[in-house]
Amino acid sequence: MHAYELKPALMRYLCVYPGWMDDARYDLTAGVPDGASQHEANLMMQRLLMNRFHLKTHRERRLIPIYRLKLAKDGLRIRQAVDDSEELSNSELKNYDRDIPEFDADVLKKGVLRIFSVNGTKRIIIKKQPLDRLANVLSVTVERLVVDQTGAQGKYSFALSWTTPARAPQPDSDADSGVSIFTALQRQLGLKLEPGKQTVEIFVVDSADRIPTEN
Repeated sequence: MHAYELKPALMRYLCVYPGWMDDARYDLTAGVPDGASQHEANLMMQRLLMNRFHLKTHRERRLIPIYRLKLAKDGLRIRQAVDDSEELSNSELKNYDRDIPEFDADVLKKGVLRIFSVNGTKRIIIKKQPLDRLANVLSVTVERLVVDQTGAQGKYSFALSWTTPARAPQPDSDADSGVSIFTALQRQLGLKLEPGKQTVEIFVVDSADRIPTEN
């Protein structure tokens, strides 16, 4: 993932590789020359994988099912963040949802929190992030590549809540509970997901040895 600079959230949809790669684990000790950039270090890792695992890869374009993230009929229901220098804080998160637990500082700095509560409600908290960041998170949630086509510029802060399919909505539930993520996106954020197909670049592992060459 790091060697070929692939996006973790999108690997399931944009990568094809042998199933054993999800389970096999290896220890690696290697040195990177002083002054090497991250990209240069990644290229070194690629060479290591080719030499030790005989890894062969290629990239190709394929037509795959996607969701397009677009503005709903009445437009955005969230406002653009004015100051993007401010970091998340636990006290500020409480303004979004009083049930949110405490998070450590390193987690808060990422700007995206996905909270799965025990009662079947899922929440996504996003603070001062562009909407394409939401698209990446939604890709994991709806199990299909989501492409941002909102045209919205800037960064946004918001919370999104919906009910998992495993729990049936209750008659006396809140307005935004007991709904799918598709409905919640429109009601709470003014966004919608439209199904479609798009030709995208896919990373393909052609072959690799499960047991690397000896040291």
